[in-house]
Formats: sequence, structure tokens, C-alpha cells
Amino acid sequence: MALFADPQIEGLYREFVEGWWGVWNNRLNDMFQHHVYRSMMRASGARYGVVLGDLFSFQHLPIEEFLWRADRFNWIFSPYPDEGLIIVAGNHDIGYGSDMTQHLVDRWESEFGDVNAFYRIADHPVAVLNSMALDATRDYVCGTYARHSADRAFSLD
Repeated sequence: MALFADPQIEGLYREFVEGWWGVWNNRLNDMFQHHVYRSMMRASGARYGVVLGDLFSFQHLPIEEFLWRADRFNWIFSPYPDEGLIIVAGNHDIGYGSDMTQHLVDRWESEFGDVNAFYRIADHPVAVLNSMALDATRDYVCGTYARHSADRAFSLD
């Protein structure tokens, strides 16, 4: 299993502020991260990849920019490893505590999968939990689902 953390894919604001240099920086960052990902997967022979949170640099993106960054993410982390790629949401992806909303979680899950998920890898239980919803979220659904998922994770064999 190979772990990749905090890619922080930036977007249109950087390009607006920095002009052509921002466009160039975004492209170079994407190419560099793609190179690192492919090199690590090849060198390690990992059957699983895990991307640990903060795929993006800001959670309150318009849907068009969210989808644009999601497409870039899919290119950066392609091809997926043989057994799969597990993608964990971070606070810059769906918010933290009171900043998290069900809308942000739903949008995330439609592109990257459940924020609370369970896997069996090499006969070991692996739980991915939206722990950010456990700390003072105002969204009842997000908090309740995260607490129930945490209870389930601690009961795995």
C-alpha cells in the first residue's frame, strides 16, 4: 500500500491572480504530482494506493471548478493500482466541524466515494472515517452518520 497525502490541487483563483504564470504553475504541479505518484507506485509495487485528504486547496468551490479539479485529480492519480485507490476527504475538501455541510459531503461522495467506508485489505479491516464531522458539526446528518460509522469501525474483526 502506498500513501499520498495533501496534494492541495489549486485552481482558477491562482490562475486569475498570477495570470499565465498561475496557469503554468498549476500545470507543472499536476505533472510533478503525476510523476511522483507513478514513480512511487512502480517502485513500491503497491497493489493499493491511498490519497489522504486535502485533494483541493478550498472546499467552497463552484461546481464547475470542483469538477475541473476532480478531472485533474483523476489524471494525476492515473492509472489506479490493481486493487484500487482509496480516497480520503480532508478539511479543505468537505469542511471541518461547523463549516461542513451535507451538500459538500454529497458532492464529494458523488465523485470520490463514501467519506465513511470499510475495506478488507490483506485480511485486515481498514476503516476510513469522516472524523472532521465528530468535532462540533452543525449538520446533524453528517455528525450522526460519522458517529455510527465510528462505532461500526471499532467493532470490526
